[in-house]
Order: sequence, then C-alpha cells, then structure tokens
Amino acid sequence: YRAYHLFRSYGIPEENIIIFHYDDIAYNKQNPTPGIVINEYNGTDVYKGVPKDYTGKDVNPSNLLAVLQGDQELAKRGKKVVNSGPNDHIFAYFGDHGFPGGVSFATGSLYATELNAALKRMHQDNKFAKLVFYIDTCESGSMFYKLLPDNINVYAVTSSTPTEPSYFWKYDKTLKTMIGSWFADHWLIDDETNDLEHETFDEQFKYFADLWNVTDPDAPGEQYAQRYGNMTFGKLHISEFLGHKPHNSVLIDQARDSEQHYSAVNKWDVSLYLLHRRIDETNDVLEKQKYTEELEGLLNARHYADKHMTEYVNSIQHLIPNIATNAILHTKQELNNHECYQKLVNTFNEHCFNLSQNTYLLRKMQIFVNICEEMRDSTSAIPLSAQLTQANNVTKWVLLCAGSNGWENYADQALVYRAYHMFRSYGIPEDHIIIFHYDDIAYNSENPTPGIVINEIGGPDVYKGVPKDYTGKDVTPKNFLGALTGDQQLADQGKKVIKSGPNDHIFAYFGDHGSNDLVSFATGILYAKDLNNALIDMHSKQKFAKLVFYIDTCHSGSMFYKHLPDNINVYAATSSLPTEDSWFWNYDKTRGTYLSAFFANNWLENDQNFDLTKETFQEQYKYFADRYNVSGATQHAQHYGDMSLGNLYVSEFLGHKPSKQLQQTVDKYAQNYDAISKWDVSLDLLQRRIKFTNDLHLKIKYTEELEHFLKARQYADNHMTEYVKSIQHLMPNIATNAILHTKQELNNHECYRKLVDTFNENCFNLAQNTYLLRKMQIFVNICEQMRDSSDADIAVNRLIQHCESNANQEFHKIL
Repeated sequence: YRAYHLFRSYGIPEENIIIFHYDDIAYNKQNPTPGIVINEYNGTDVYKGVPKDYTGKDVNPSNLLAVLQGDQELAKRGKKVVNSGPNDHIFAYFGDHGFPGGVSFATGSLYATELNAALKRMHQDNKFAKLVFYIDTCESGSMFYKLLPDNINVYAVTSSTPTEPSYFWKYDKTLKTMIGSWFADHWLIDDETNDLEHETFDEQFKYFADLWNVTDPDAPGEQYAQRYGNMTFGKLHISEFLGHKPHNSVLIDQARDSEQHYSAVNKWDVSLYLLHRRIDETNDVLEKQKYTEELEGLLNARHYADKHMTEYVNSIQHLIPNIATNAILHTKQELNNHECYQKLVNTFNEHCFNLSQNTYLLRKMQIFVNICEEMRDSTSAIPLSAQLTQANNVTKWVLLCAGSNGWENYADQALVYRAYHMFRSYGIPEDHIIIFHYDDIAYNSENPTPGIVINEIGGPDVYKGVPKDYTGKDVTPKNFLGALTGDQQLADQGKKVIKSGPNDHIFAYFGDHGSNDLVSFATGILYAKDLNNALIDMHSKQKFAKLVFYIDTCHSGSMFYKHLPDNINVYAATSSLPTEDSWFWNYDKTRGTYLSAFFANNWLENDQNFDLTKETFQEQYKYFADRYNVSGATQHAQHYGDMSLGNLYVSEFLGHKPSKQLQQTVDKYAQNYDAISKWDVSLDLLQRRIKFTNDLHLKIKYTEELEHFLKARQYADNHMTEYVKSIQHLMPNIATNAILHTKQELNNHECYRKLVDTFNENCFNLAQNTYLLRKMQIFVNICEQMRDSSDADIAVNRLIQHCESNANQEFHKIL
C-alpha cells in the first residue's frame, strides 16, 4: 500500500500500476482501527485510495504471471494487465513467504522455474526493453540463482541468499503484529529519502548489502541481499522505472521513529513470535491462558510436522543409501534437480499439508532438495512421490463400544448407536466400523417404545440398522482388545476385527463405568495396563499410522495417565481426571432414565456442528475442556499421549461430512439437562420414580426398594471399613479414616490389581455392582502403604477370608 502511494506521487499513472493484495487486514476483526493500515509507528493510513485490482482468491500465481505477460483473456474480463511493448520499462515487487526454488501465495505456490520461463518468453516476445524484479521472501535468492540469464535485459534483487531467511520487523503493540519487513522497508526508505534521478540501482543495492545486520536488541539476525541477471542495469537510474519525485516533496522524518523498539523476526516464525508477545503483554489471566493454549497447540503442530518428515525420510532411506537420515533432515544442499523437487513439493502440498496455510513447513522443503540431489535419475522421484502419497492415503477404522448393560445405563448404548449412524454417513464403510453393545435396551421391558432407542428427547430412533457385531456376553474386555488388535482367532470365527496396516488411522471410543486404572464391562474389567500394552504392541507391529482413543467413564483419565507413551502415535482424550466422576445427563421422564452422557454428547454435537475437514483434535479437545460445568458439578476432560496428533483434522479419522447434509435437529428447549454421576445413576433413578409416580402402590414399592438399596450401600461401606481395620497392623503409619477417605495417587499397580481381582472374584462382582467401583480408591490407598510384596500378599489373603465370612448374597444382588 505504501509503495502504491509512493509511486503514484512519483508520476506513475493509475492505469500503469497493478496491485495484488488479499485485502483482509484493513477490516480484520483484530484491527483496532478499522479501515486504517499503517506501515510505520504512528504513521499515516496507507490503505485509503488503494485500488482493488486483484484481491482475495484472485491473488494467485497464475494471475500474477498472466498480468506480468499481458494476458488478453484477463484483459477481456476487464482486469488490468501489463500492456507493455518493446520500449517499455517494467518494475515488479513481490513480498510473502518463500522456500527453496519457490514463493508462496495464500492460494498456492510459484516456482522459480515458472517465473524465469515467463521472463524469457516476455523477452522473446519483445514485451519490454528492461525489467527489474525485487523479491522479499525467505530464501528469495533461490528464485533467480542459476536460473535468470544475464542476456534478457532483466535485473533482479532479492532480500536474502538462496538458503537464508528474511525478516519482518517493527512490532506494533497496539496492532499486536509486525508492520514492516526489513528489506522492503529499507527499499522504500531509500526511495523516499534519496534523489532517484541520480541514484542508480548499484547504489541502492549497496545500501541493501550494507544492511545485512537485522537490528533487533533481543534477537539480532543476518540477511544478505543478492542480485542476479544483467548487472549492467546497475548503472541505470531508479527514476527510469519508478518515476520522478516531486521537487517540493518533503523528506520523511526518520527521527520520530528513532526511539522505537525495532523488533525483528524470521518470517517463518512470525506466528510463534506473536503468540509469545501476546502472552508477555497481557495482564488478563484468561487471555494469557488462551494464548498459552494456542502456543502449546502451535508447538505441538511443529513437533508433528517434524515427526512426519522424519518418518517419511526413514521410509525411503533404502532409496538413498549413500546419505544418512540426519544429513537429509538437517543439511542444506544446493537445488539443481528441479523436476524431482517439484514433484515432491506438489505431492506434499496436495496429499499432506497445504503449504500456503502452514508456512512453518516451507522451511522443511529443503529436505526434498536434499533427497532429490541424491537422485539424478528423474525416474527415481516416482517411487519417492508414490511413497509420500501412500503415507497419506490412509484407511480409516472406527471401533465403538458401550461396555454396560441395564436400563439405568441406557445412555451408553444410545450414544454408540448415534455415533455409528453419524460415521457411516461420513463415509466410513460398514466393514470398517465395529460396534460392541449389550443390546438389552431396545426391547427391554421398561422401554415404552419397543425397538426404538433415542439419544435426545424428541430425537430420532438411533437403533434401527445398527449391526450386532458383538452383543450380550460377547461384549467382553478380551473381545474388545481382540477386535482392536485384529485377533485372527476372532476373525476365523467370523467376527469383525480391525485388519489395519502401517498407513491406517484408527479411532476407538469406549463408554461405561470406571474406577482407578480400570474400566468396567458388564462381563468383566479392563485394566489400564492391559489396554496400553495392547496399544504399544500394535505400534511395534505397525498396525496403524495414527490412533485416537476417547473414553467416557468415571476416573477415565487414569486409563492413560502415566501409562500412555508419547512416542507411539497414539492420542487419547478422556471425559474426566484420573480421580474425578463422569456424568450421565438429559433425563427423560417418559423412559425414566438418562439418554446421554456429558462428554460423549459434547463430542457428537461437535462432530455434527463443525467442519471436520478444518477442525483439529486439539480444537475439539478445547471444546471439551471449555465445557466442564455439568449442571452445577464439574467434569474436566483430559488428553494424553502424542500431543502432536492433536493437529490432525478429525476428518482424517471419522470421514467427511456430506457438504449438503442437514443435521436432524431436535428441540433444545425440550431437553432436560439434569446430570448425575455415573456411579449414582441407580440411586437417582429410584428417587425420581418415587418423586414422579402418583400411584400409591408404586410409590411404596419404590420406597422399599430405595430403603433396601441404601442398606446395601451401608453394608458395603461397613464391609470395607471392617476389612481395613483387620489389616491396620500392616499399615501403622496411617489411620483407618485416611485409608477410607483420602485419594492417594496409584503407583503400586501390582498390589492394587491383586486386591481388585481378589475382591471381584471373592466378594462382589464389580461389573454388576457399580457403587463399589468408587471404593477401589481404598485399595489404592492400602497399596501405597505396602511397598513390601509380602505385606500385599497378607492383605490379599485377609480379603479372601473376610469376604468368605461376611458375604451377604441378598445385598450382593441389590448393589
């Protein structure tokens, strides 16, 4: 904008200046002065009066080359182009991001070979007498180095060498962004402050060359301007291209900026830099937290990109045996094999990441330079490109499991039914979705609408069409792990299993009850150690490229906390902390049960309402994390494992929502957003039945059931208290009350598992007595006092004796 006004004032006619600008900053929501753009501290508005020759998506490489060459198709559409002839002078400037042999637009990339080919054609077609081209991007020298001839009357100046970054500078605290660029700013300062009728391009280049030290008291850098092409142009006066400065023009007052802090940042790192500045400058705690979370997401994204590139290089190392992986990743070879290089960059851009929107990855294009310089045979690039495509041509698998049974746990099965239909509509094939559900609610005697299951009040039936992959007593921990890991014995029995390979993505969801380091099925228990060992084993056997696991149970965080490694390509999100309840919600009076669960409902609503091709798992997790208030209680979602996977798009696992698909909406005001801890759902439902019935006989019946139920809980509490007292002598350093009521962190997993297994086999079936799951914390507390395995063995034997002498089968059934 500043350059436009400058050269207009120097006499360049309006019709002879063509300007490309995306035009998204003047009225950007982050602009505190809407409609005003500045390029200097406290400077004047440079936006007003700027024409909109090419804006938005019209700012693309194709249009730039066409305008430069005077494309008549564009001219016929009323667009401005350079209508130059053999006696004309052309000056062109380009500023953005760059990479080896290319520059980036917001809408695509322009290769050096394409630009130089266009300049050669223009020379052959007598489209100019002389042409000067300035470029300000990282590695801008690579746009002309060894490519621009010295005999086509073109002279080019670049902000940096072919392998060097360029810098933004002048951070404005009010705008919270950089307002200048080191090279371009000094170009315009030079044009403003010197007599262009006397200054030559040689003199201006010397001015640039002397400014190699990028001034920044915090992080000084270096940037060496370069020039290419016909060096005789250096003797030409700048006014021959950019016009004549009015004799009465006032020199820019540089003194007013002399005390400003001229911060500078490598263009590739500007997003990172701005987040750091915002964190440092804000005094608002919530804003600081927001920016810190954004910074964490950005760093995780960079880590993921680094990892992605490393894995790719490792996968093709056999094709380049004469150079080590580390050398490919970290050295800088000179680009000569342009054909191979462009194949890889195009493939990466189309199948992996959009380079225009992920500027950090532009610096990674040097890796493709290094690879291609090891492959002088052009055909060698074909398997490299194919490998890159294959690495991103993933097969998607989805595993959905509701581990519970019983009318009180209606929500668990309703949720996986809803999820099944959603992901089928998003394109996941029938044979790539496996669903576990006990299948006892659709035709349950308590269901007022037999054969129909809903997940929202007034919502559609989600049961119809759901396959019965694993139902009833087949819904077990063993079968769940078998289906996940692709167990061949299950497959031989005709059961669906995940038959995944090294390039595949797997998404798994589990909903039921849980406790410390375990989740419960209606038929048994799955321990955190067993689940994580299965994931580690799958990774070692290359059964997936990436795996995402969501769990919605009480204490669900304990399934991954200190268990899940961060280097096996697995990312997990849980409904709650390792020591926190999770909640059912949306009570339906008609059915007398809860229809949904807080975490899983938020997950599916998010999937329905957002564009999954643009939403990342990190963004989805933030959506969960921001929703921690459950009808007055709290439930804090957590995430674990490889955080870099949080930067993957949800669609890479769950498919693509049809663009015209309309979500079937329900009346939100009809929903009842009451919530209850999953552990207390049976108690809550009894209390509601007493409250809502007008039938005196039923009220008496439910009251008697509630009284019996509370006695059963009291019996369980007494049972646990008496047991702890019976082994108190083994734990002299802690009081009985502390064992019963505090929450220590679980570390002694071996002891804990022995006690839980013993309790489950000899005392109460935990899968059918969910109230007792909350009592497993007592075993955690005991084991954290027993570092000697012999004491743990005594505690286990005493538990067996205690249960045998105190079992009450009546209460056992009620609990």
